[in-house]
Amino acid sequence: MKNSAVSSLIFVLAISAAACSSTGEIDRKELRRVVGTHSQVRLDAEFAAEQIHPSSVVRIKYEVENRREHAIAIADLHPIADYDHDSRTITISFGSEIPGAETVKLIRIDPNEKRTFSRGARLNVFQRGASPLLARPRYVRVKLNFLTDVAPIEEILASPAAADQLFPRWIESNEALFTNTIPIHWSRGQSPVSTRAGF
Repeated sequence: MKNSAVSSLIFVLAISAAACSSTGEIDRKELRRVVGTHSQVRLDAEFAAEQIHPSSVVRIKYEVENRREHAIAIADLHPIADYDHDSRTITISFGSEIPGAETVKLIRIDPNEKRTFSRGARLNVFQRGASPLLARPRYVRVKLNFLTDVAPIEEILASPAAADQLFPRWIESNEALFTNTIPIHWSRGQSPVSTRAGF
């Protein structure tokens, strides 16, 4: 994130519940839908909120389809929201580019399998200063980090003695998929008074 973005906006995303499988499918006609493909992995996601404002609750349903010949995996971690000041784009990331210090649970998606998940999130936006020239968010997109070499990482996670091998393996195996961006209606609303977000 650029320094200018850090000085103007800080995003904190708090999750109401862990990702869960859902039998419902993505509405292909939904106007608030974003799509992305990379390396034979497809992501469809839809946003339930029509507008976003400080402390708004955002529900996201997303479907991951693995068209590869081998399984992929997604780290079951809280999403991270980032803001790019220049493009005025919020990026909500699922999975992780690097393994965290906490125990990582992997969601495995086998070849030719589709998994649908639903997340409920509260997006708290902290704006420093009230200048009318401060660029407000205009677009939103989704990023998915997925692992392409699942078996070795599962073995490392199952063996605490091999923990030092996790970082290089994870970095080598991680790939990122970005969806298209869609415009959002940003309402200033009332800024939160706390830097902690939750349900």
